[in-house]
Amino acid sequence: MQLNQSKSQISSDTKPVRSFNEIVCQAIDQTLEELLGPKAVEAIYVLLNRKFGVDRNELPYRVPTIRFILEDMFGVKGMHVIERKVAKNLYDRLLLPFNDEQGLTLEDYLKLCKETISHDSYYV
Repeated sequence: MQLNQSKSQISSDTKPVRSFNEIVCQAIDQTLEELLGPKAVEAIYVLLNRKFGVDRNELPYRVPTIRFILEDMFGVKGMHVIERKVAKNLYDRLLLPFNDEQGLTLEDYLKLCKETISHDSYYV
């Protein structure tokens, strides 16, 4: 019985490794749902998949495609608002300070995040 208690104590003391890409997907999901609602998010994902062959788990690798769809649907200003909110959500999830700089795209924010956390083995 002592061994089981030790295992649970060890597992609670160690930090789990989290996938950076999954955190990005979660930030995109949550932000889009908060801004547009679940039905609109579902429609966006269906469009991404049917028209561009992009699945949800590929979102971090296909940011230009996401931006294209959002710009087509909401215009340049709407796309920028959405991508800044996604970036803010991502930074909050990673417990990083968010610096809302004009002109940065979602790709820029992802690159900055990766650079900031690259030394941290908590994310892969």
